[in-house]
Amino acid sequence: MLKSKYILIVVATVFLAPLSLFAENVERSITFAFTSNFFSQILPIETDTGSFGGSAKIVRAVRELRQTSERFILFDTGNHFGGNIYRRWHGAPEIELANIARYDAMLLGEEELAMGEDRFDRWAHRAAFPIVLSNLIA
Repeated sequence: MLKSKYILIVVATVFLAPLSLFAENVERSITFAFTSNFFSQILPIETDTGSFGGSAKIVRAVRELRQTSERFILFDTGNHFGGNIYRRWHGAPEIELANIARYDAMLLGEEELAMGEDRFDRWAHRAAFPIVLSNLIA
């Protein structure tokens, strides 16, 4: 099976590589942004020097990046849920705000995996983006 995968890769490379000769020589860029370990921190954290974090700031920053970037991709890399807000509302406000921010995908982290299937189902069906499990080795 592994040998056939390598053969397929070689054949695809042989047939597709010449297509690059006909490609336009145009420089293109893509902007990637991600959030990580959000832990349901919907409200900003207040400090003596001001505030930081929170969903409103994320949404505003993402909107600015989308306006200035021709190609923009936004991910959450896991642990989006947790804490008192999650325990009270079971992910509803977090996922709605993630939909407003227009995430392109959300990867599952330790917190999402630990919540169990029932809790996962409470919010996952509301997501307007794919949820990716790429950090599990079985």
